[in-house]
Amino acid sequence: MKLKLRPRYIYLFFLLFPFIRHFSTQEWPPFLVNVLEYWTDFSAALIYVQALRTKFRKVPINRIYPLLIFWATYLVTTIIADFSMFFGTGHKVFVMVAIVILISSEMNKNSDDVLSVLTFIYTTYMLINNILVQIYPNGIYTVKTSRTHLGHLLGTDNAIVYVALPGIILLCIYSVCKTGKISKFAQFNILLLILTLVRLWAASGLVSVLVFTFLLFYMLKVKYLEPSVCFWGMSFLILIIFTMGSAIPFFGRLITDVLHKDLTFSNRIYWWAHAFSVIRQKPLFGWGGYFSKGASTLAYGTVKYPVHSMYLQILVDGGFTLFLTFAFLIYKCAKAIEKNKRNVYGAVFLAGFMGIMLSYAFEWSQYYHLMILCSVLLNVDKLIKAEEK
Repeated sequence: MKLKLRPRYIYLFFLLFPFIRHFSTQEWPPFLVNVLEYWTDFSAALIYVQALRTKFRKVPINRIYPLLIFWATYLVTTIIADFSMFFGTGHKVFVMVAIVILISSEMNKNSDDVLSVLTFIYTTYMLINNILVQIYPNGIYTVKTSRTHLGHLLGTDNAIVYVALPGIILLCIYSVCKTGKISKFAQFNILLLILTLVRLWAASGLVSVLVFTFLLFYMLKVKYLEPSVCFWGMSFLILIIFTMGSAIPFFGRLITDVLHKDLTFSNRIYWWAHAFSVIRQKPLFGWGGYFSKGASTLAYGTVKYPVHSMYLQILVDGGFTLFLTFAFLIYKCAKAIEKNKRNVYGAVFLAGFMGIMLSYAFEWSQYYHLMILCSVLLNVDKLIKAEEK
């Protein structure tokens, strides 16, 4: 795809680029990390200034309120848990809400422009990363915090999916908007991503992308699926993974014989066990916001790690109070997909969310990409109406 050098596109690129984060930024020199942080804060401040100038009239609060409720709860539960985390968590909320305001406002004003810029950034990242992996499978830099993971443009093996799967979803949505179908270019990028994950043998990321790919083309070639059935089915599968997981013979054989991994999900069950233990200590409001660039506020052993599951990390951070607001957000996203369950947009988002939900069972992901996807999805009817005109 091409991005025309229109002033509006350049302006949107400037605003959006610092929000499309990947884990390799943690390995950047401190100077560049600081530049990225200041750029992010400046873009966020500019977004709020724009919204204030119109008294938030162009911000569709009625569409994005589930996202706002989640972040308000995130801040409140942090204050209750540990007030010393207020400023760090407040900064996180400041940035995340800015992303939501920008994308939802632009989707209501000119959805094609913001979708074009988002897709361009994501696709450029994906293409460069996936081509480099084929050339340099052993990585392009050394990961300081790990002896086993290889450093690629979008991060270590499974971390690639944090950016690539949302990017593939947006590329598919863009291609549907422009051509009415999943373009050959989008299909090529899906295949290249699968080959990349196979080459790195990033098991959880690979399974998530394969689930997305299978469901998408099944719905496009065979029949559309019911979103409610898919969301409940995936929720049940995730619950089984956490409660019984590798103890079930089928999952055990899948893990060891097909994915060639050990029954601890590469030690994840130890992090999960630690997460459950701290959740039990503060089940209602959790321990406070997760905001320090990929390091958990609770340490397992001598090294700080996320708990390798977004669902458990939310429970650690904000307890069941925060988790209920997250479940409400997913419910509203499911309802938005339900409205479009008989068109290609609905198929892409449904397949995408199934892949992402499965990925979040095994990996922690920065909120940036989820906020972008949810903001596009909750305003997707504006994109469809614009296309019909």
